[in-house]
Amino acid sequence: MLSKDEISIKLNVKYSFKPIPEKIALLHNYIGDNYLESVVKPQILLTAKNYFRNYMVNNITSSEINNFENQILKEARKKIKSKYINLETFQIIKINVQ
Repeated sequence: MLSKDEISIKLNVKYSFKPIPEKIALLHNYIGDNYLESVVKPQILLTAKNYFRNYMVNNITSSEINNFENQILKEARKKIKSKYINLETFQIIKINVQ
């Protein structure tokens, strides 16, 4: 992904999710078995891209990482929940600037 100053950023992340139990039939009916690849990963990537493109690389400090994690989790959680999945956690392990 690119930052506001068009510098390439690569994230190593960790997250947890699970299907909403009472919506499991809808999940499999409308999304299918491969919901990690078709919903979870793409939405997390899109949300992170949208968030990081608003920041200059020099403004991404270790103290800001927690704020980034919270904002990405909040936004991605809303989108993913509409697909019958709960995004429970999201953590940035490492940010590589290329």
